[in-house]
Amino acid sequence: MTVALFRVAFFAIASLGVLYGVIAMWSGAISYCAPTTHVDTHALPEERAELAGCALNSESKLAVFGLDSLGRDKPAIVFLGSSNARDTFFSIAGKHDDITIHNIGLSGSNFSQIDDLIPHILAARPDGRRRDTIIVIGISPANFTPISIRWNGGPSPVRTEGRRMSLLLEPGHGLFDILPSSTVMAVKRAAKPLFELSAQVTHGLDRVRIRLGAVRNTVGLAADDEFEDERQTGDTDLEAYRASHVAQMLDRVGRDTTLPAEQVRALDSVVAAIQAGDAKVLLVSMPIADWFMQSVPWSMDYVALIRNYQNEPTIPVLILDDLVDDGEIEARSYPKKGFAERWAKQVLSRALAVLGSPS
Repeated sequence: MTVALFRVAFFAIASLGVLYGVIAMWSGAISYCAPTTHVDTHALPEERAELAGCALNSESKLAVFGLDSLGRDKPAIVFLGSSNARDTFFSIAGKHDDITIHNIGLSGSNFSQIDDLIPHILAARPDGRRRDTIIVIGISPANFTPISIRWNGGPSPVRTEGRRMSLLLEPGHGLFDILPSSTVMAVKRAAKPLFELSAQVTHGLDRVRIRLGAVRNTVGLAADDEFEDERQTGDTDLEAYRASHVAQMLDRVGRDTTLPAEQVRALDSVVAAIQAGDAKVLLVSMPIADWFMQSVPWSMDYVALIRNYQNEPTIPVLILDDLVDDGEIEARSYPKKGFAERWAKQVLSRALAVLGSPS
């Protein structure tokens, strides 16, 4: 009886191994819809139908499972933040011969989610290369949205992705903190073919549903849940347009004269985690339109927080606002068309100075 059970178990495991091998070989010929030389969440397809067939079909999945290029034996600059950072730093991502530049801005991200992401980024860097890594945090008001509002009190998409393989890939729990970083990255690579299979099956089922007259009229998987795109309000009246932006941010960050303490602590945690991981940090206060800052009750607290960080000798801070004209800003805190690269190069120059002479 024991021998028979052993044989059944052996053949079951062997069959799963063969099936995985077939899936891995098949998926190897399919694009993961992202660059291989660097990470860039901005490069994900915007069309749901095109995104549907991608293994890494959301920003958070790409941010957790698509970090292989961070393992290259080169110095690295990693840009983090929400969508305004993403839509700024894509313009220079991958565009340096001697340093890998990565753009991992996440739509509507608060600092809690960025804090969730830091261990994944550090784990992706080769041993001895963390000192040649600088993580640039783009700071803007949206980053202070509390968890109760942004994630309805639940885990962030990044933390959810880390839980896909139980305790293995969730920082702060079990095996992630015990196993060598190289092993964690190997497990992530092994998971990609399974994501590809899932994406292709879902894509095919969506097409079947559409042909059968199902309610859904688009094919694909939704990207990370985003707040309404504040750049496309449709308002033609300038005052109404501005008022809608202010109201939207007040609903997120609050109407008190101080920023949510939860997210201030999360930003502190981000900085501490980067420095504890032997990487360098650069905080960038992203440009914000004057009319917006004059309309929110926590503007003085926001400015004071940035100033406090400036007074910390071990934490470099760049006030990008000082280098940008208000006329270059779209919808509160985004670069107008044609200005993203100018903003990004200003930050890159400072990041290279902080990084110093890589070893």
